[in-house]
Amino acid sequence: INQAFGVYAGASDAVVAGKSYTLHVKSPQWGEVQATALAPQQVFFQSVESSLYLTGYDSLARIRYSLLDPPEPNWYMINVQKISATTPVDRYLNPRVFTRLVQDTAFNGQRFEEEFNVIFQNYTEGDSVLVTMSNISPEFSSVMSTLVCFRARDHVEHQSRILSLSLAAQ
Repeated sequence: INQAFGVYAGASDAVVAGKSYTLHVKSPQWGEVQATALAPQQVFFQSVESSLYLTGYDSLARIRYSLLDPPEPNWYMINVQKISATTPVDRYLNPRVFTRLVQDTAFNGQRFEEEFNVIFQNYTEGDSVLVTMSNISPEFSSVMSTLVCFRARDHVEHQSRILSLSLAAQ
């Protein structure tokens, strides 16, 4: 079932780590394609906290989390987005979330703890954030790395245009 924004769900049993899954897609415009991947082991946060971080120029969300990393190589995608009671359910699958990619090369098989700031947002006191983590394939991590770079570049260009317009208006 297409849930929106390229995310699909089914009513079948839960995903099993190490099992191969194939997604078949048929589009009138693009034809038929398929992709196959092994499901990685699910890894859970041991702890996760968020707080407001004021820089004097911006308001950021500061995220602190920990996890117990399994001994095999893993690639993690951590997503953070602002939500509220009025956020429509279809916006929970927001393509503009803040994404952080982490590879376990330096902490393979160990407990890992990290703190980072969520940039390019406008957080205020009382905001709620949704923090999710997925164990992803190295191939998907590579694709997401490219997308994260494009998102950051687009945001910087957009902010530069706003600043230029503000200076020109003064």
